Amino acid sequence: MSIIYLDVETIPAQRADVVAWMAAKALAKGESPEDSAKTYRASSLSPVLGELVVVSLAIGDNEPITYVRDMTISTGECDLVVRVCQDLVDIYEEDRIHRIVAHNAAFDRTVIRTRAMVHGAKLPYGVHG
Repeated sequence: MSIIYLDVETIPAQRADVVAWMAAKALAKGESPEDSAKTYRASSLSPVLGELVVVSLAIGDNEPITYVRDMTISTGECDLVVRVCQDLVDIYEEDRIHRIVAHNAAFDRTVIRTRAMVHGAKLPYGVHG
């Protein structure tokens, strides 16, 4: 069984429709521009609104693998999520994932799980728990 060491980095929403929705919501609530900007920056901590930009994982004592989003294309996050999920499926099929170790595992797992659902990517069962 494998121990996976995991870390994710997120950024605020990048999709124009999501950013516009957040701005409209802030305007409707009467938020100041400063508060609206603060809310936007905080969206990086939302698994639904924020987006993945980097995922790093290491299996046992092996060297870490780092996946970096291509920010120059609109499918960058989807491509990143699909690559990570496929590798996790492969790892799970080869040697079941026994434990995930992370600085903030609940957040990291939730972000990966949520972004996988957003993009229709399949995760192995062990990452959902």
